[in-house]
Amino acid sequence: MRLHRIGLLLFSCVSLGVGAQIAPWTLDTNWVSDGWTSADAAGWEDLRGMTPWGNDAVAAAVQVYAEEGGSHPLIVRIDGDAETHVLLPFGQDIERPIQIETIQSDASQRLWCAINQLSHDSNLTSVGGVLVLDVDGAPDSTFGSDSLPGWLPISFGSPFQELHGLDKADHENGAWMASGMVLDPCCFHREMPTLALLDSAGQWVESFSENGRIVVDVGAAEIVDTLGLRPVLNRHEIGGFYTTSAATDGGWIAAGAYSNASHYEVLVAKHLLDGSLDSSFGEAGLVHLNLNPGVNHWAQDVHIENDGVISLNIVSHAGGDLPNGWHALTLDAAGTPNQSETAETANTWTSIGFLNTMGDWPLGIGFEQGALAPSLVSYSNALAETPHILDLDPSFSPEGIWGGFQCIYHPAWNGLVVAGRLEEASNEGLGGPQLLFSFWHDDATHVSPEFPTHSNPGQPYPNPLLAGTCLQLDQVEAPLNQTGTWVLRSINGSPLARWPAHLKSIEINSDFPSGIYMLEGPSQSMPAFRLIIE
Repeated sequence: MRLHRIGLLLFSCVSLGVGAQIAPWTLDTNWVSDGWTSADAAGWEDLRGMTPWGNDAVAAAVQVYAEEGGSHPLIVRIDGDAETHVLLPFGQDIERPIQIETIQSDASQRLWCAINQLSHDSNLTSVGGVLVLDVDGAPDSTFGSDSLPGWLPISFGSPFQELHGLDKADHENGAWMASGMVLDPCCFHREMPTLALLDSAGQWVESFSENGRIVVDVGAAEIVDTLGLRPVLNRHEIGGFYTTSAATDGGWIAAGAYSNASHYEVLVAKHLLDGSLDSSFGEAGLVHLNLNPGVNHWAQDVHIENDGVISLNIVSHAGGDLPNGWHALTLDAAGTPNQSETAETANTWTSIGFLNTMGDWPLGIGFEQGALAPSLVSYSNALAETPHILDLDPSFSPEGIWGGFQCIYHPAWNGLVVAGRLEEASNEGLGGPQLLFSFWHDDATHVSPEFPTHSNPGQPYPNPLLAGTCLQLDQVEAPLNQTGTWVLRSINGSPLARWPAHLKSIEINSDFPSGIYMLEGPSQSMPAFRLIIE
């Protein structure tokens, strides 16, 4: 079978990680004193997601847990001047307690919030939906009903269902794809992936499936059983879920997990415009990949590249063949796995997903246990090399225990908004946890006009230099008998050019545009040099 053969190739390509480097992003201490601003919601604050909110703000979705039990969602608005505002748009009775899953914004500065509702008599989620908020963060009365403004319930006919993701499925027409799972209404023995397509007016896209919603039976006879389990397991024990989806030219790519009744493994699907599975993709529209046998693992995030390549961020529970770190996997447009690479970390790694900074390829984003800020993950277009982990290095960080990081790129601000949950250290121990927000600017857009042009000890020179001229390396201290290479990288970490390690002068091609680059030495013990090309 093709997938079994490719699976062996994938494991042979997993590489040892390299030491973390400092990312070319700087904590902006002018945004707010010491670089961090807080949002005190009077409880344990669990950050569920962030999104740019027009040009002037960021919206953060937060689930707040009270000491006496119970929880409620809220929205935090962070303005461009670092002011935070706690909004309570979920106060109306939506019949059941609710948990917020994720948040997105549209061109009209409305917020679309994917939420799940709990039943009164158990912890099972029985109904999900989307709550649409207006530009002020209040339920938008142009959606939903008079009694429940803004509320768009999503039901698949099952007593148990969950929404896991919300994606802008159609950027031109403003359609939204909600992904998740339900338990089989017949007997609850298996999970079944779901998709629901809403237009910008909150109406079902009737051309998608029969009523804008589809439930995928991955245990059905026409779905290929890649593990050969059907003879020994009832098909009702085989299932899966979607956590994310992304638009393609001919439909949608959905990704998540496939359950073989023993553990979760990677599931990727392609749905056509009418919701049906694309039979030309993978096996009958699905790709199952068992990348870490015996251990739960799944697709955390998906990004579609310009050439149709599908980039996946894979996460896994501890143990098995996959080490700690960032796991990247690519498939071609037909669903054939291309390459898999891992950037290993010494400590437990938590993946957040992809961070789209408008570059050729997205950056990965995640954090190590005990880190003071998240890290970026940079890799080449073809995953030809081990990805590089680039640490965000805060110039100031409050003392305490950090966790629960999130990070987004705000295109209007041309920078990163980083948030994390901090338990502050005090004389009495640790105080109550709170969310802190910070802004990081790209060094490429904050270049001082007075960079030195003379020779600095231990540095390549001249810097800046003109494209088409030579960069001198004679005073850079490098280990003897080097056999590696000098590598010139873009500000996002993509390799652009290489030279042998023994050279004392390298010519910078005249085709390189003006900007900031990173020059990486032939030894991992050497620091990366920031190089300005004029």
